[in-house]
Amino acid sequence: MWHPPPAAAAARLKTASAHFRPAAAEEIDSGTVAHHQLHLTPGARHRTVELTGAAALAAAIAIHLQNLGHRFALAPWIGVASILFVTAASGAGWLLLRRDPRGWLVAGLACLAAALAWVAGRTVGFPGATDDIGNWAEPLGLAAFGLEAGMAALSAHQLRRLWVL
Repeated sequence: MWHPPPAAAAARLKTASAHFRPAAAEEIDSGTVAHHQLHLTPGARHRTVELTGAAALAAAIAIHLQNLGHRFALAPWIGVASILFVTAASGAGWLLLRRDPRGWLVAGLACLAAALAWVAGRTVGFPGATDDIGNWAEPLGLAAFGLEAGMAALSAHQLRRLWVL
């Protein structure tokens, strides 16, 4: 088995440990944290949020792909809209994994559009697709709506934090 040279291993360890800091002595003395607790640095917290966002996008993409055949059968333009969402969400997830803040903008817009389309489909319907009016209890639809609405809110928060919005 190949092992990296000691210098490379030390550099990786230093990079990984830069995301954690031990509890400060005054925090231990005051009793707010245990002596063994580690705190995430802001960089590690942001990475966790990015990974969570990418996972939420992946789940929403999976739901849209599962229903793709039904959407094309219902109305072809709805199937095309689903493919556009899957494409935009995939790109946004890739940007988030690369720590690119534009991923939040793409994810927020795609998820907001999908969530609004879901609500519109359940209230007024779409041309050629009125079967879902009043169908608020569809489990996959609710799951997709929750993921998309949550992702739109998370994206707005991240964009505000990054001063992009």
